[in-house]
Amino acid sequence: MSDFVEREHEYAILGAVLLRGQIALDEADVQPAHFGDPVARTILDALVSIAERGEPVGDIVGLQAELERRGNLKLVGGLPALSKLVDKYATARNAGWHGRRVRELAVGRMLRQGMRDLLEAHPDELVTRAREELPPLLDGVATAAPPIGQVVRDSLDAIARAGMGQAPVVPTGLRVLDDRLGGGIRPQQLVVIGARPSMGKTGLLITWAAASARARRPVYIATLEMSAVEVVQRMLALLALVDVQAVIAGRLSHAEAQRLSDAAEAVKGAPLVIDDDVRSLGQLRARVRQWVRRTAATSSDANAWVAVDYLQLLEYEGRADNREQEISGLSRGLKRLAKDANIPVVAAAQLNRAVEARADHKPHLADLRESGSVEQDADIVLFPFREEHYKPTTQNAGKAEIIVGKHRNGPTGEVTVAFRKALAAFFNP
Repeated sequence: MSDFVEREHEYAILGAVLLRGQIALDEADVQPAHFGDPVARTILDALVSIAERGEPVGDIVGLQAELERRGNLKLVGGLPALSKLVDKYATARNAGWHGRRVRELAVGRMLRQGMRDLLEAHPDELVTRAREELPPLLDGVATAAPPIGQVVRDSLDAIARAGMGQAPVVPTGLRVLDDRLGGGIRPQQLVVIGARPSMGKTGLLITWAAASARARRPVYIATLEMSAVEVVQRMLALLALVDVQAVIAGRLSHAEAQRLSDAAEAVKGAPLVIDDDVRSLGQLRARVRQWVRRTAATSSDANAWVAVDYLQLLEYEGRADNREQEISGLSRGLKRLAKDANIPVVAAAQLNRAVEARADHKPHLADLRESGSVEQDADIVLFPFREEHYKPTTQNAGKAEIIVGKHRNGPTGEVTVAFRKALAAFFNP
């Protein structure tokens, strides 16, 4: 090791990324500033930019083009150097371990420079500057699990904040469901909305997003089934209380057009992102992390959340022998995203046809057990169910049940809400 730089670790990360793409980049969890070798730092900076654009990361041709565009291809040694990088390091594994080591070394470099700066300070300033400048430098150092005393203090603090109504919770906008969930959904939770087609899983997501838009809570919607325009049309229809089909066709009365215009103004001012270009889990992670950083810098409301419609349409970039393993990788990846970003992630999921063969057509938690580890990874599992879809009667018209099939820290059961088919949305009863 020289000057707190171990180039082998940095190049091992680059090799892993070129072999395994976005997954290895996520596992390494490093930024260009962590790298001490200028050539490796230049290459990683190019790879991060490629990832943030949602383009394939593990592609040497794309990397070459990006470096050439920046005027850095000669700096890194040209195509021969990139080819050598692939030949020597593209079998590298354990990107996470290499990443931890690189981060620790980066902190060592920062500490050394910080200590030098402190020693050059006036004696009267030394203690003050040490208190201010050393703690941030130590944030990136790998540590053991926190002592139980700290965990207890954090737990009591969370309880006190909840008692004062200051807990970080995102209401769904449906009062009976919020009551069942203890106020709403919370940071680091993975919430899965499972249903067959036409039951309203997308409608439930849009209902929640509309409630957040009204309250100016930041929401990132990754829509893999509908376009961004379609999502906004449905949200406007909900907020304006106008038939979705009338909105799409443009058949509006004067009063409806005015309500739609008012709804549009409200949505335009909301901290809402609708991404209909995301394709893979790796792309989603990169984009959400970037969005979370921007949101933290521009919004005073920490209750941001992410919606994914729907889970099975995400591409899995890891190795999997079958579809079940792919789905498991996707659900684990979404849970990890929720924890790393400290936000709730809500993902719709399609249930298989076994539900249709059941006499009452009601979904059960067991219906998710064939979908890899989704049931285990989820903190909350919700099943929207509309009996009128199968057996329309005057008693069940306009009604829907939301079945809380799993609630890691609270009660399960069913709640009844209103559903307006013309608006494709759920409402308080």
